[in-house]
Amino acid sequence: MMYEKTEKAGLLRDTSSGGIVNNDDAALKAYKLKKEQSRLIKENNDRITKIENDISEIKKLISEHLSNN
Repeated sequence: MMYEKTEKAGLLRDTSSGGIVNNDDAALKAYKLKKEQSRLIKENNDRITKIENDISEIKKLISEHLSNN
């Protein structure tokens, strides 16, 4: 494959297919970091939601128990 420079830094054109190839390693690392951070945020939000639901269930059970006594 042969590549030629484009007007934009970090982008090359594949001469055989005409496709654009990104060779900006810093941008790729930043993208991967942002993607990992988003995954962790979603995971933490899911955990928080589960904890909130568990607490609500515990409160309901305590309330029911106190009502029965």
